[in-house]
Amino acid sequence: PSPTIDYHIYPSFEDKGLQTGNTELSHLDRQNAAVHTVINDWIRGDDSTLDAMLLFQTHLGQPAVHALELGLAIYVADSWRGDEYDYWAARLYESGNMVPLRVLLDNNLMARESYLIKEPLAGTFVATAVQLFGREALLSGYADWQPQPEEIEKLEAEWHRYLETLVEQYRPRIKRERHSFRVKRGFKKGFCHAHEGYRIFNGYGSRKSDQAIEKLNDMGTNAVSITPFSYMRDPRKPSYLPISRRPGHETDESVLHTARAARSLGMSVMLKPHIWMGHESWPGEIEMQTDADWDRFFNYYYRWIRHYAMLAEMYNFDILCIGVELSRTTILQPDRWRTLIKRLRRLYSGQLTYAANWGEEFESIDLWKDLDYIGVNCYYPLSASNSPTAEDLALGAREVLARIEAVSRKHTRQVLLTEIGFASTVGPWKHPHESSRGGKLSMEDQARCYEAVFSSLHGQLWCAGIYWWKWPSFLEYGGLDNPDFTPNAKPAEAVVRSWFARDW
Repeated sequence: PSPTIDYHIYPSFEDKGLQTGNTELSHLDRQNAAVHTVINDWIRGDDSTLDAMLLFQTHLGQPAVHALELGLAIYVADSWRGDEYDYWAARLYESGNMVPLRVLLDNNLMARESYLIKEPLAGTFVATAVQLFGREALLSGYADWQPQPEEIEKLEAEWHRYLETLVEQYRPRIKRERHSFRVKRGFKKGFCHAHEGYRIFNGYGSRKSDQAIEKLNDMGTNAVSITPFSYMRDPRKPSYLPISRRPGHETDESVLHTARAARSLGMSVMLKPHIWMGHESWPGEIEMQTDADWDRFFNYYYRWIRHYAMLAEMYNFDILCIGVELSRTTILQPDRWRTLIKRLRRLYSGQLTYAANWGEEFESIDLWKDLDYIGVNCYYPLSASNSPTAEDLALGAREVLARIEAVSRKHTRQVLLTEIGFASTVGPWKHPHESSRGGKLSMEDQARCYEAVFSSLHGQLWCAGIYWWKWPSFLEYGGLDNPDFTPNAKPAEAVVRSWFARDW
């Protein structure tokens, strides 16, 4: 007899997370034979994959190869994330973004792989196995099957032949979807929407975040960037880059919810994954010491950013930013970056940019013709004076923008100011990149910097948009006693409203 499966349905990721401590689209409680899932008007997780896993556990036991359970569940499910799993497997194969079968069948490596990548591929592998061995043989060997290297090699060849037939089957859809992408025209009056709260109820995906997006819309904002983080502990040692699944962090589900909230108000959305190095370092210090370690770093980085390219393609993000301030990697390893860009471009149909660090990296790297936009995190100083006049600040802003325009002209690409901002402290024009920690409050100095940049940037056709750093995921963050970069509930907010109300 099969167990009765209890279904618990939630209208949002926030509701599900607050009640269960799990914000994934759906999750399985094996011990209590229960499925918890989100169902609403734009996404639903009741595709029967988890039901199948529970039934397999009951009737077949736990397989030695985890991909077999996952793949069989995908294979028998009604759909995968509301779509056809084999279409997305075909896209991965056709675009050259596959996972080798030895990785798929290795439980340790499989655990580190993106679920968006491994799930559809595991489903098509099981479909291949059913064709080769028959359903009864597959089920009878389900618990104990552990292929040897020679068998894996033969199975991989058959798997690829199966995927080739899928590519031919889906070729019209692949072509149609690649050419259906429509670029949102016009100057991007944007903000970096920052996940500030690190709680389920005040970060991405929350009602508070929706309210923050609504206020941005009221201010005239028409574009946002959303930033999921991964982390590295040592900038000299390659390591796997984890994809966050932890409730209250920048999970895929919270990112998707926030992107949809922005798009529902007519905003364009940039997905901008970022590596956090802790408070004592930054991504610009990542530099491997040997060619072997560079290979490992780029392999790990590719596997991480490929996940977000898949997410961006599946959910129609307007722009994918493929890296942030990785200055030593771009300066020292441009060819490895070009290889990575080519692979991502075959998977993701939207526009690509890279957020270079201001100064040497931005002005010297030669990757811009491989991308759709030049991107710069713009923290150039506006003045060295302790008490500059408004004209001094405007002159400094014009000089900064002239340096950026020179790069635009050299590479014949428009520029996105992927970050620019000033803390609410005394004299932020001197060192705009410095944090607000320990600084003396000055709301007026922040507002003066905003005015100088806006007045100098307005009408510059080489610039495609500006993303101010930063706008919080809950509106309690800000105000006249907040020294941080946000202009929320500060005089700089009025400056933003005034300039965003104009035609650009």
